[in-house]
Amino acid sequence: LQFISRVQPDGDYLRSIEQRLIESTRNELNDPKSVMFWETNKLTTQDHPFLRPIKEARIRTLDYEKACEIYNDRLSNIDCWTFVLCGNLPADDVLEELLTKYI
Repeated sequence: LQFISRVQPDGDYLRSIEQRLIESTRNELNDPKSVMFWETNKLTTQDHPFLRPIKEARIRTLDYEKACEIYNDRLSNIDCWTFVLCGNLPADDVLEELLTKYI
């Protein structure tokens, strides 16, 4: 499970992502379809804060150290996770082998 390895903020990489998010936000403001979508969304959701578009100022205030800390805290210990498998699963002996190998 590679995603449970600890992550550390990488300044150059995060600045690159931040710039892309800011550009995307600016582009949305210049796109009539996006503006119409957000205005309609505002009406249909009663302007719920959770569903508002992300503003450039908010992107600039992101705390990458804190984000990595939360990620590492939530994903570092899989002992407390609950896995739910559903669908057309293989026979128990095959399933047990797969679970042992991948989890």
